[in-house]
Amino acid sequence: MPLNLPNNNLNIRSNSNLSNLRPQNGLSRLKTPAVSHRGVMENIDINKISKGYLMTEGTYGTNTGVKRFNGLKGQLAKVRHEGRRLSTKNISQKNLEQMHDLIAAPISRSAVSSGTYISRRDRVSIMNKSRQLAKQRDSGFTFEDRRDLMKMVDSMRRQYRDSILKSDDKDSE
Repeated sequence: MPLNLPNNNLNIRSNSNLSNLRPQNGLSRLKTPAVSHRGVMENIDINKISKGYLMTEGTYGTNTGVKRFNGLKGQLAKVRHEGRRLSTKNISQKNLEQMHDLIAAPISRSAVSSGTYISRRDRVSIMNKSRQLAKQRDSGFTFEDRRDLMKMVDSMRRQYRDSILKSDDKDSE
């Protein structure tokens, strides 16, 4: 018993238009969609930065080997490098230097044995300074850069808190 469906006699070749799938500019392959890098700000490794008098400054340059992306400057450059196509394409070299200046002072002031990486008070201070910087017209620091900075600071705080909680769990066992 045949099914009474509309367009029962479909001819796939006649209905499909394969010419629309070919690139118009003559390229032989299609471009792949861009991959989203939402988690780029969480890729900062606080173990390569440390804190207090042990804080490592690092360099913005592209070192190779063990010293690659070492220190605070290196981790900021790493974030910029990993998200350069999508999430951090608005961050310039000048913005990296401004972010470093805002973050470096609280990290280097904190005690090595303290329970926080960046305290709540330091976070508020960083955000206030970044707001003033974003309000200045000639600074080149925008409110988008401020949001990126806030994500970085929150990520650093969260990483340190998680590392302390993991070490407490290991000690109790």
